[in-house]
Amino acid sequence: MYDLTAADVGLLTVLTDLVSASTWDEARDVVDQNPVLLTDRALVLLDLVGSRIATPDNGDDIVRPLRRFLTRSREIGTVAAWEEHSGRRLPSWLTPYADRIESTEDVTAEVQAYEEILAHAEFVGLTPQLRAQILGRAASALLRRSEAGPQHDDIDRALQLLDEAGPLVPDDSEVGGEVLSHLLFGHVRRYERDGAERDLAMAMDVLRQEDRRDGHEVSDHIHYMATMGFALLDRYERHGLPASLNSAVRILQQAVDASTGDDPELPGRLDQLGGARLRLYELEGSADQLRRSVACLARAVEMTATSAPERPGRLSNLGNALLTRYERDGTPADLDAAIASGCDQETAPHRHLGSTAV
Repeated sequence: MYDLTAADVGLLTVLTDLVSASTWDEARDVVDQNPVLLTDRALVLLDLVGSRIATPDNGDDIVRPLRRFLTRSREIGTVAAWEEHSGRRLPSWLTPYADRIESTEDVTAEVQAYEEILAHAEFVGLTPQLRAQILGRAASALLRRSEAGPQHDDIDRALQLLDEAGPLVPDDSEVGGEVLSHLLFGHVRRYERDGAERDLAMAMDVLRQEDRRDGHEVSDHIHYMATMGFALLDRYERHGLPASLNSAVRILQQAVDASTGDDPELPGRLDQLGGARLRLYELEGSADQLRRSVACLARAVEMTATSAPERPGRLSNLGNALLTRYERDGTPADLDAAIASGCDQETAPHRHLGSTAV
């Protein structure tokens, strides 16, 4: 039995990410990003996570090596523990830099260490894979620093490094996947900063490359536009960045405008757009955003079959928006419709909503 505290819930989530890591590189990244994994409590709860996902076939095979990795990380540092478990060794001149990066929580110090590595005379002699990995992680540090302040040059520098890393490794390799992930984030960050359509197009191209890498490319430009909008909305929900929300609304609106009336994905895009506009209303207090949110959500419900599994959720979203508008304007019809959306998921009325222009 485990007596779990509120803090344990978040720790269990991070431990699940660690257990789900498919490579030692991924495991190292999880530990680097979550120092709480190096606590005594993490080792205790690791057994709980392992017991939930263990099967008769794997037994302790999942937990035992991770416990050893966490223990060694506490003893000798994550970098050295990662080298032991992955079977890799860094060149001797790199070790001091790796130790600096490992020991600091200051992203600026981390960026400085990476820049010194990149300027080192021995860097060009590293294997292409290791060079690409260092370039990718240096770019990741720059992008993380760009979120902490207005160092706009960090984004441009990060994308420059990623452009250098890309040709060094195949897209379908592990390091190639890391580079693509950082490249997507970099173009998203610069799109948030500048609003340049070129960065949006390049971010969607990266999404296509990732899909090709996973073997399920979609040849639909609107699909990738909507995916970008969803990603930006999720980014706002996680980090609370207004630029992410404004970008999400702009891109989702473009995806809705470009969709045909018989597109089966249109109701979902409308639902997401309506939710994003409701968040924007909550952020800015614009009555127009609230009106357009209700219109989008109402249209999404109207286009969703009564038997569709998505309908209850979309009715709930519409009800929340109507209730928000009632609280703002005090219109009884909005309250009635909000109640109807919650109680009668099959026949919620929307005729009073007026214009459905979004």
